[in-house]
Amino acid sequence: MNLTATTLEEIFHLVLPVGTELLTPDANLRVSVSWACSSRPSPPAFPTLEGGELALINMEDLRVFEASGDLGNVISRLREAAISGVAAQGRLSRNARETAVRESVPLFAIPDGVSLLQVERDIIRLIVDRSAYVLQRASDLQRDLNQITLDGGGQKAIAAQIHHVTNQPFLVLDDAGHIVTAAGAERARGGIASLQAALPNVMRLRSWAVGKSGEELANSVETWELEDRFPLRDCNRVAIGAVVAAERIQGYCMLLRRTGDPPNLSPIEEMAIVQGAAAVALDWVTRNAVGAAEERMRASFLDELLGSNIADEQAWIRRGRSLGYALDQPHVAWMVEAQGLEPWPDVLFTALARRNFKVLSSSRDQSLLLYLPVDPEGDESNAAGKQLAQDLVEDLTRVVSDSEIHIGIGNAVHSLSAWLQSQQQAWECLRANKRWGSSSVTQFEDLGLYRYLTALRSFPETEHFYQSTLVDLIAYDNSHKAGLMQTLDAFFACHGNISQTAAYLQVHRNTLTYRLNRIHTITQIDLEEADARFGLQLALKLRNLYV
Repeated sequence: MNLTATTLEEIFHLVLPVGTELLTPDANLRVSVSWACSSRPSPPAFPTLEGGELALINMEDLRVFEASGDLGNVISRLREAAISGVAAQGRLSRNARETAVRESVPLFAIPDGVSLLQVERDIIRLIVDRSAYVLQRASDLQRDLNQITLDGGGQKAIAAQIHHVTNQPFLVLDDAGHIVTAAGAERARGGIASLQAALPNVMRLRSWAVGKSGEELANSVETWELEDRFPLRDCNRVAIGAVVAAERIQGYCMLLRRTGDPPNLSPIEEMAIVQGAAAVALDWVTRNAVGAAEERMRASFLDELLGSNIADEQAWIRRGRSLGYALDQPHVAWMVEAQGLEPWPDVLFTALARRNFKVLSSSRDQSLLLYLPVDPEGDESNAAGKQLAQDLVEDLTRVVSDSEIHIGIGNAVHSLSAWLQSQQQAWECLRANKRWGSSSVTQFEDLGLYRYLTALRSFPETEHFYQSTLVDLIAYDNSHKAGLMQTLDAFFACHGNISQTAAYLQVHRNTLTYRLNRIHTITQIDLEEADARFGLQLALKLRNLYV
């Protein structure tokens, strides 16, 4: 830590008791303090002042040595003695506050019931043995933060404690750079959304962290300038620390710094960032240890549900309720695959939780199966669900440009016994999406004719029909590179029109006629016969279900 001369700011945050209020918010607290002096109950109140002292005044004693009983007159005289500030206990007049502002004297109001003599001793100890005192307070802060985490207070309570110690806004961000919680930022113009938009983006945060080990990051603090029109007018810098857990960055902590603060961090700020990030990391580890166990239990529950004959839906609904799921609501299955997004699927769960969605999930080979609750009053097409999926894809892929997400969405179902059907639909949508989808999200309604063909695939007769119709043609085409399957697709796309098909394929009519004759020879299907042509076109559609 950077141990320099003791300042009013350090005394305010490290020594003055909880509940102390700064009555001159624009005062400079970076001034040095040489000593602490408590007022005496008899004149002279302060026998010897050499300049730089913090004067501690009890308003009851003030009436003994100040005829008017008003602190304003005393502040004016103390200002002439070049004191650093005044901390008073008792009722303070409006004149005292106005005088402190006019004279540029920092004025603190100490809560009743606190021993000013003990406060004086603590301040002197900080001044005389500053290093030991700061280290002791650092230990105390770490203990308090650890206790908050162990008590389950969470990141909101951690941020509030750091804000209490520093009197500066403190933010906790996730690994994607989104604000998770904030303390002391209530005055931000435009709220949290505007604050989020004005913070350094995640790419800059990640660039700062590149090349540093986990241990280096855990003890590193970086200070950056903020944009001129930052939502908090009195803040123009930010101190940043990384939340390191499980050998990777899980998020970031930010302490917003006031305009006029010196470039170098104070020991308090550095302590707050490093220990705040450590506390958030401990909270992350604690939550994820519990979360991993809960996740295994929930995944097991979903697998058991899908693998069972649902004889008593109410029993399953009660079991789901014990895990925090409302299974009496309609649900819809999603099948999701992603590339280039780490840590997967944590980033997806975080994004869903941010939107207040509680989902059931289970891994399926390279895919992730999710069940999301659906609004019972929503439209049958579940357009809101598709929009949600598209928003998630946009948000997640914006962070990593070369990442990919594919989402297949089944129909919403009202009965637990129909969950498998929704899963199968979602799987078909994911498969179709990866094969020919122009969008990252495919809903079962988007499949058109394939909604009915997928139902036929479960029958062995369907695969036999497909194999007997096309298998020889596909084998010939693969071995001879003849382009017959492409020709057949174009032929049906052009409604059997020879001229349009030849133009579409950019071949001569004679070449097209030759290919169609080869198709007839191999398949023994007459393309002039309506039923035979329909059967061949149906087999082509079924190909997308088997290839």
